[in-house]
Amino acid sequence: MNSTIFFSICSLFYCMLLICNLFSKSSKKSAEKSILKILSIVNFFTLLCEVGGIFLGSNYKNFELLNDIVLRLMLILYAVWISFFTIYVLNVSKQTKKFNFKNNLVIYLAMFLIIIAIILLPIIYNTNKAGVIIYSTGPAVQSIYYYAMACEMACLLIMFTHAKKVKISNYTALFALVILSTLSAAIQSYYPSLLLCASTDTFVMYIAYISIMKSDISKLEKENRE
Repeated sequence: MNSTIFFSICSLFYCMLLICNLFSKSSKKSAEKSILKILSIVNFFTLLCEVGGIFLGSNYKNFELLNDIVLRLMLILYAVWISFFTIYVLNVSKQTKKFNFKNNLVIYLAMFLIIIAIILLPIIYNTNKAGVIIYSTGPAVQSIYYYAMACEMACLLIMFTHAKKVKISNYTALFALVILSTLSAAIQSYYPSLLLCASTDTFVMYIAYISIMKSDISKLEKENRE
């Protein structure tokens, strides 16, 4: 069985802890936290698909259709996660107090188009002699990689255009995503059977959560001084 499952299960546990913290009654509402809630839920289901895909991939011949559905769903969830992370960076840059779905129609359109591409484009499964999936590739898989790269570049562009207005420390999660996704891509180029994207996203969300909490504490201390 793919050793990545241990990363996925651990990440699933930490993702559940983050969801509990975000949805607790003591958590103050903000635009960033609202988006982070969406990101955490998407990441949770992505990790579930990842774990399920590993089990199904170990017996690919008996579950070809189900495996294809789970993998495509996982790719779709990747697309949704990076799309909402872009919205997160945009809200951080604009310092929006309340999250509004209507303000991000361009990103939703791009997300919709990439989802259609994932559904329609073919996926190539590379299996060993025992019929176990080693890794998957093909246009559908490549499209999500290119889309994620485009989103990260858009996030960096947003950051640079708002650099004078927003503290660079507010973009810690973005830096973490760029560095870790680059590192993950480098590792996967040598070991394509590894699944690291969802686990990377879990870590990035924790960085974002810590950044938000620091900002909340800073605002509270400022209010107390005044």
